Amino acid sequence: MNSTMKRFGALALTGALFATVLTGCGTKDQTPAQQSASQSVTENFEMETLTMDVFGDYDLTLVNCFATWCPPCIKEIPELEQLKTAMADRNVNVIGVVLDSVVPQDPNDLSNVKLDQKAINQAGAIAQKAGATYDFYIPDLNLFDQRMAYVQAVPETFFVDREGNVVGKTYAGARNLEGWTQVVEDQLADMGLA
Repeated sequence: MNSTMKRFGALALTGALFATVLTGCGTKDQTPAQQSASQSVTENFEMETLTMDVFGDYDLTLVNCFATWCPPCIKEIPELEQLKTAMADRNVNVIGVVLDSVVPQDPNDLSNVKLDQKAINQAGAIAQKAGATYDFYIPDLNLFDQRMAYVQAVPETFFVDREGNVVGKTYAGARNLEGWTQVVEDQLADMGLA
């Protein structure tokens, strides 16, 4: 995990997120690799809250929303790392959003959430084991006009331009490097950046 990870700020996530039917993952059971990774991570892994500042330096940012208990989510992290490296000269960034690292205390009061340090540490272990150098974040609910509150599947991925606008399609499910490369190429072409 790169050394630029910072502290979480004020976080918010709707309870509806956890009540939706999550596709792509059928169970919350950890894989042996996840169990092994969680035992080797140091305590108090830290990340920062996703803000609009993240997008200004890139023409396109792939935002991958995932959960630490989702095997397909974890499996695609090395593919996303390769994508980030392959697309760096095209001014494309990749970030991860760890959905299960906050727990709403009351679905009607989105300002009242609790950090799940176990999930946060698990995200750090997963990143370390996968060799991910791209940043993992937790969003504020109001970012993207509450876009994060309506995630319907994990992993779920969408794109953001340098002005912070959500652009293009939303993609449910994991993909390999070849699949993501084609998706990014198509999105860049749609934006006139091919």
